[in-house]
Amino acid sequence: MQLREITFASTDGLSKLHRLLKKNIINLKQGEKNNERIKAQHEQMEISNVHQMLNMKQKKNKIADSWPQLVSKDLKEKIDKMFHMQTSKASLATFTCASVLNPHCVPIPKSCLHQQ
Repeated sequence: MQLREITFASTDGLSKLHRLLKKNIINLKQGEKNNERIKAQHEQMEISNVHQMLNMKQKKNKIADSWPQLVSKDLKEKIDKMFHMQTSKASLATFTCASVLNPHCVPIPKSCLHQQ
């Protein structure tokens, strides 16, 4: 009992010493069960972490395999048409230039405009 650091009195009877030992054994078994449960939880967490890492690696590889994605010819043509429509002379004529709206701007003489 001294090896296990169980405190007892020298006057304690055999039955009391038996109860103390039994109580200590129960505590040790519970501690072992707790240790086993904790160990199992850690193992489960490690397995879960490995699965997460594998999933992330698979996703990363999938993205890397599909990168860069080529833009289809139809989409390029659609964007080109939209650009030309929005920057056409007719479309730009509907907007007023910000510099024309500014009252502090010096107007350009019409004679200069015709020379260009």
